[in-house]
Amino acid sequence: MRIREIDLARGFTVLIMAPVHTVLVFGSPAVRQGGLGKILAFLAEGPGAPLFMLLMGISFTLSSRNNLKGALSRALQLLVLAYTLNALKFLIPWFMGWIPSRLLSDFGLRPGPGTWLRLLGTGDILQFAALSLVVLSLVYRIREYPICATLLGVSVLLIAPDLWGLACPCPFTNYLEGLFWGKTPVSFFPLFPWLVFPVAGLVTGFFLRRGNLPGWGCLACGAGLLVLGCFLNSIPWIPESLDFYHMGPGDCLIHLGIALVWLCLCRACTLWIPGNPVMKGFSYLSRRITRIYMLQWVLVFWLLGWFGYESMGLGKSLFWMTLNDGLVIGLSLAWDHWRKQGFSSFRSFPLRRTR
Repeated sequence: MRIREIDLARGFTVLIMAPVHTVLVFGSPAVRQGGLGKILAFLAEGPGAPLFMLLMGISFTLSSRNNLKGALSRALQLLVLAYTLNALKFLIPWFMGWIPSRLLSDFGLRPGPGTWLRLLGTGDILQFAALSLVVLSLVYRIREYPICATLLGVSVLLIAPDLWGLACPCPFTNYLEGLFWGKTPVSFFPLFPWLVFPVAGLVTGFFLRRGNLPGWGCLACGAGLLVLGCFLNSIPWIPESLDFYHMGPGDCLIHLGIALVWLCLCRACTLWIPGNPVMKGFSYLSRRITRIYMLQWVLVFWLLGWFGYESMGLGKSLFWMTLNDGLVIGLSLAWDHWRKQGFSSFRSFPLRRTR
């Protein structure tokens, strides 16, 4: 079941991934702090990661493969892909000497014998997606899952700030804690507080599936959450955010509100704009999100040996972020073409009989 506004919203998120990460890694501090950097930062932190996670919950509700067995299988696949990506993204550049010490320092790491292992274990959005799928599948099995999802989301908002300071001396347990609520660089998207977004998607998908969430309702909910988030941030005793990856209750609601408003805008676009090649392009990007996510990170980190960290000015950043986007999408299209042509050619290849 494909919904055009979801494809548009997710496809746009996919489209901006390579430019955002290209400027993040190669852009000079002046570029990242300038107009281009601020625009990309808003797109990444507003209708970017939070929106992607909200859409994950919505898609889970609307999918026909949302049973526990299917979710666990998909979660396992995502974990395998996550650590495969870490090996390609981090380990190859590390052993080739392409990752400078300044980049490690910004990651909160120091060069040493165990650095490669910490890079391999870095938690990112794929690890988060795998853990979230397990939680979503368990909540979805409950009869009144929208109510349970709402209560779970509120609980995560309230509990998360109290968990951030917890740590265990055991390395393995400490690593698991990092994936659930730890600080960077163990995990860039810990389950607490980011679980708020997919469980909110579970509730949103419930109403979308029943046709009880008109566009104005989605807009009103988003605007209400924005106001509520700003109000919570004005209360002194409400915990504040540590950073983007460890947001307090107020900032979580603000980002959730932005994601819902953006989804409403995407819905309006699909109503006003008829189907055309651009919309079909966004639909393709939406369907290939995991592949393109992996390709663009590998491309960015493998280019470190050529360009160097934080080495580009504004003009060069604009050129390479556009070129990298085109390269990644081109590689994805080439892979689809090869699979279609290669496999069909293989099936039609005549086999000789042997005596």
